[in-house]
Amino acid sequence: MQGTRGTLRRMKAELQELAQGRSLLLPPELMGEIFGHYVHLYGQLPETLLLVCRAWYVLALCQHTLWTNLDPLNQFRHGTLKPWAGTFIQSRISRSNPVPLNVDFSRISRIDMTPEVTMRIAGTSTLRSRIRTLVIARASDAAFLLGDQPLLKSLTIKSGYPHPLDQVSSNPKKFKLAEKKNLTTLRFECSPKLETWPEALLQRLHTLEVTPTGDPRILQECWTMIQKSTTLHSLHITGGYGCTAPLSHPSVRHLSVIYPSHLNSSLVYSLEDVRMPRLRGLSIEAWDPKALMQLKLIDTPVSSLRLACHGLYGGVDDLITELWVDATVPLLRSVPRLEEVELLAEPKLMAKVIEALGKEPSLCAELRAFTVGVFAERLGEEGAASSEELKVAAAAVVAQRLQGLSTQ
Repeated sequence: MQGTRGTLRRMKAELQELAQGRSLLLPPELMGEIFGHYVHLYGQLPETLLLVCRAWYVLALCQHTLWTNLDPLNQFRHGTLKPWAGTFIQSRISRSNPVPLNVDFSRISRIDMTPEVTMRIAGTSTLRSRIRTLVIARASDAAFLLGDQPLLKSLTIKSGYPHPLDQVSSNPKKFKLAEKKNLTTLRFECSPKLETWPEALLQRLHTLEVTPTGDPRILQECWTMIQKSTTLHSLHITGGYGCTAPLSHPSVRHLSVIYPSHLNSSLVYSLEDVRMPRLRGLSIEAWDPKALMQLKLIDTPVSSLRLACHGLYGGVDDLITELWVDATVPLLRSVPRLEEVELLAEPKLMAKVIEALGKEPSLCAELRAFTVGVFAERLGEEGAASSEELKVAAAAVVAQRLQGLSTQ
């Protein structure tokens, strides 16, 4: 804040003058709300607001929450780092002070984001202590984890070589993971390096995302981390090949599973016995019906299901459609307390599932909402028309279930 106190005083005086002169069509507080939606909800650049007029310039600079995202590539939709990136980073850090920051330099190439550049940015005054969400992809990015970081809530580790956690693993005490960090969300797109994380930190986690693979060591690390995170509310399992394993957890309320696309279905990762007595929401994305066939839900009182069945096209043969039906309908039977279902699939599969629900009143007997989504962008106008017909049929199924509930 050195040298900026006078500037702040002048800006506040101008803001007061603007309010008294009624040169704004809306009150400054309401304009601030609109600016916040423009930047955070619609993903627009706050720098654009500075170019409109002097009044907007003052208002935007006074609203620190507009400047909290440090991602010079994604923010400007660029693929390479530009010469003005340093000015962008410095101005965002200054304008956002003292509110928390979201930091993601993972998209910048190693050529531009050298260890020296990383250390220079990480050493910027007030940066590390204000980071709220952080994404790292290189071993040198560990510099952003140094010191006391009481505001840090979310950490994402992407795959990279050397491993992004190598520095942390070599000297964990220096990073104060258990003492000075209040992480509640961890996401891994690589090996989690279980030995890095103190149990006290894992026991505070509410959200965990892991990417198991066919490597037994990585699978074991992921599953052990899940078990040690005793207060989890949300668990996300993404990707992975060539492994099948049971999974249980006493506190998870939402489970999200993304099965990968692979030409050899025998290599596709799958869950077997899933035992989660507090599970309410389940989201599944799959490219192969065999993954769903292997999934067994035991003692899981799911009330909301989102299922996306990829890999089907308008001209697919009836045999493949039947395989998907044989996988989807038993899955619905395994969660008898379903109240909400969202199904995203091709029209043939959607129609078959709706037909099965119509023939079997005991299937999803407590259903109150049924949302259907067809991959219409691949099917043109015919797909859009088919989607409308399926929505009407799905609404009829819900009406049938509601009528059944009212007569009980």
